[in-house]
Amino acid sequence: MELKTDDKSAFSRWADELFPILRSHDEYILDIDNAGIDTFGIANFSCHLAGYVKKDSGITCWVPRRARTKMSFPGMLDNAVGGSR
Repeated sequence: MELKTDDKSAFSRWADELFPILRSHDEYILDIDNAGIDTFGIANFSCHLAGYVKKDSGITCWVPRRARTKMSFPGMLDNAVGGSR
């Protein structure tokens, strides 16, 4: 079997970040590249941080935009910081 790697493939860009796959109760199974998590339907949990600034004129919120080169949701609005495990 040959791995498809064209621009439309889920495997066209690797994240170069290993993601541990666990069973319940933290039983380790294997590591896969983070880019494959959604492709294989693996449940994952994330933590996100939003930035707020209080000024005399009121409270404002930082709303960054994802890089257009990101594999998931390129160019979309995002959180200030996010991570998953």
